[in-house]
Amino acid sequence: MGVNVTMNCVHPGIVRTRLAREYLLFFLASKLLKTIPEAAAMTCYVATHPRLFNVSGKYFADCSETSTSKLGSNSTEAARL
Repeated sequence: MGVNVTMNCVHPGIVRTRLAREYLLFFLASKLLKTIPEAAAMTCYVATHPRLFNVSGKYFADCSETSTSKLGSNSTEAARL
């Protein structure tokens, strides 16, 4: 069909949102969390950066390719799901 499609997984990190604003621990740790624009930038980077043209089937965190956990790369568990 002449369409180039790639699929990647992006983990934006722990994002500071208003969903858990009542929790004191969340408030104390919120300075260490990513803002919503920072998390969105990660997704935009993987979707649009020329260096990642034709890169597919990868896992990204903090704007770089990384490995999944052992459970995330377990083919037996993937088949079970």
